[in-house]
This record gives sequence, structure tokens and C-alpha cells, in this order.
Amino acid sequence: MEQFTTENFSEDVFEAHKAELKIWRAYQKKNQSLMDKVAKREQMWKELIDLENRADDPSRFVNRGASMLKDQNYLTSLRKNLPKVEEDILKLTSNFAAEYGRSFKIDGKEVPDIIRENWEHFREEKAKKKHARTHHVPTPAMGQPTPRKRQTMASCPTPAKRACAPQAQK
Repeated sequence: MEQFTTENFSEDVFEAHKAELKIWRAYQKKNQSLMDKVAKREQMWKELIDLENRADDPSRFVNRGASMLKDQNYLTSLRKNLPKVEEDILKLTSNFAAEYGRSFKIDGKEVPDIIRENWEHFREEKAKKKHARTHHVPTPAMGQPTPRKRQTMASCPTPAKRACAPQAQK
């Protein structure tokens, strides 16, 4: 370990670095399928969130070219395929844990925990949006009568005809 923190650059240190690099490349090659599945799941998850957010966008109705139908079909395929990819990842991570004696982690978190937290957060956000839609609290401007016109203008048939309004004193 001292060889990786030394300020003395020699052939021995270089060889130690090459040996460590060889170990990490073998590790990556052996676990490439797991890493690829995790990357695929992350990409699918981001697309799922993006499509779910687009479903709430009111401007989706004015677009042309059947993009809403394409989005809906892709969302359906994501909802179908994402659990399969997650199941594969969970199998691969359990194989990894059995082989190496430790769990596979991403940014210090175990992969099953990441998947579970993502789904919990997704369901919470969906429930919040649904609650906001169904239990809409009116703002002060909503449902209030419009401000009344000045009393002097009330007797006039139109605002342009100011002849019936009392003239201001000079």
C-alpha cells in the first residue's frame, strides 16, 4: 500500500501500479455484465421518470406526430422490462456477494437498497401529486367574485360612455 502513496517514483512503484491495474481490469471484465445491467437500469429509470413527468405536462396534447402514443407505448415497455432487469441485477449481486464475500455497492449503497429507495420515492411522489390533484385547496383568488366596478360606473351601460358618470369637481 505504501507504493501507492509514495513520492518516490521508481521502477518498483511502476510495476506495483501495473500489477494493481491488471487486478482491477480482471475484476471489471469478470463483473462487466453486472455493471452493464446496473447502467441499463439507471438509464431505464431516468427514462421512466422523464416519461411520467411528461404525462403531467398539459402541452402534450398539442403536439403532432403521435408522440404521445409513442411515449405511452415506450412507458408501457419500460414498466414491463424494468422489473426484469432489476431481477437480473439482484441475481447478479447475490452471485457477487457469494463469490467475493461482500455486497456490490454503488456510491457506498447496496444495489438492492438503491432499487428499493428509488421505487419508494417514486410511489411517494406519485401519491403527493395525486393528493394535490384530489385535495386541491383553492387559492384566495380562486372562487372569489371579481372586484366590483366603481359604483359610479355601475349605472353606465358601457365603460366607454362616461357621460352618465358624475364629473369630477374641479
